[in-house]
Amino acid sequence: MPKKRGQKGKKGKQDDGFKDKDDKVKDMMSTLALEDSGDEIDDDLAPSRGRGKSSKPKGGFALLDDLDDENEMNNENDIDGGEDEAPKKDQIQSEKRRDLPDIDPTKTDDKPAKKMTNKEKKKLKKMQEFQEQLGDFSVQSQFTVSQQESTAKGALLENATDIKIENFSISARGKDLFVNAILSITRGRRYGLVGPNGHGKTTLLNHIAQRVLAIPPNIDVLICEQEVTADETRAIDAVLNADKKRLALLKEEKELVKKSDAGDDSVTDRLKQVYEELDAIGASSAEARARRILAGLGFTAEMQQRETHHFSGGWRMRVSLARALFMEPTLLLLDEPTNHLDLNAVIWLDNYLQNWKKTLLVVSHDQQFLDDVCTDIIHLDNQKLYYYKGKL
Repeated sequence: MPKKRGQKGKKGKQDDGFKDKDDKVKDMMSTLALEDSGDEIDDDLAPSRGRGKSSKPKGGFALLDDLDDENEMNNENDIDGGEDEAPKKDQIQSEKRRDLPDIDPTKTDDKPAKKMTNKEKKKLKKMQEFQEQLGDFSVQSQFTVSQQESTAKGALLENATDIKIENFSISARGKDLFVNAILSITRGRRYGLVGPNGHGKTTLLNHIAQRVLAIPPNIDVLICEQEVTADETRAIDAVLNADKKRLALLKEEKELVKKSDAGDDSVTDRLKQVYEELDAIGASSAEARARRILAGLGFTAEMQQRETHHFSGGWRMRVSLARALFMEPTLLLLDEPTNHLDLNAVIWLDNYLQNWKKTLLVVSHDQQFLDDVCTDIIHLDNQKLYYYKGKL
């Protein structure tokens, strides 16, 4: 009995084991079939299944081989397609970037940038054009000028001390500013140029300063229109350095004295000439005169030693005006000189210019200032210049 029980148990175990293996294979194959149908593999890659109907797989190993082949083909397609599609994606993205507007990274999406008005756009455009013109400014490129040929030839006389230009015309981009006008400036007179804004007063000063009009070569012209550069130059030095001739003579004097001290007697005559030229231009009193002008324009002794980058634009404009007065050109051109001055400085400049011995042409809207300073008035009207003596 025990032996039969053992045989029965053994036989039962064998039957049960064989049955378990078949069940396991069936379970594995059914699981693979379910996973295969869930992955939605193309019918071409899985011919064992019908369209829309489930069917038994060819076998466990055959199904695994099909899945491996299918995965390898998909991987190869992904790799090949990735290599071909990557540059296409980059190209598409770059084309999209070109179509996108410029974005300011400093501004957040929560607060979008404020749109510029038409007036602001026009102002910005004008500022950009002005900056471009400053790089290489040329009066001839902005204006059209014509003048009588005989007048141009006569102005080249070396002994000419007056300016007489007849029948000259100036137009700016098709707009006539002067038509057959006459410019007559006599040496030693102080002229006030008046007229409506935007009719060409500043343009006339620039044409004279740039010598676009026929100005005699022996008449040196200086226009005061820009503030001095903001740098480490002291205010007093900025004024003194404006006289290039004085600086060149002082440098030559220093070199000649050094050679003379070394025993070179050949420089004696030239050194004597340099001393005479320095005396003629008043080099010894130049610094005292420059300080007096700066003081009159409101600079204290401490401010005169201050570097120009410490001053505001208005004070640097005063330094520029002091440079022009210090230079004393044959013809001094001033465009609204009182705009950056306080009352005390205006009074000082008024008195200073009343004693100006050379020729002066000034543009100003201050009637009292013109009445005090000017001996003649030039009125710009209807594209011509009209001359009057005395006050306004």
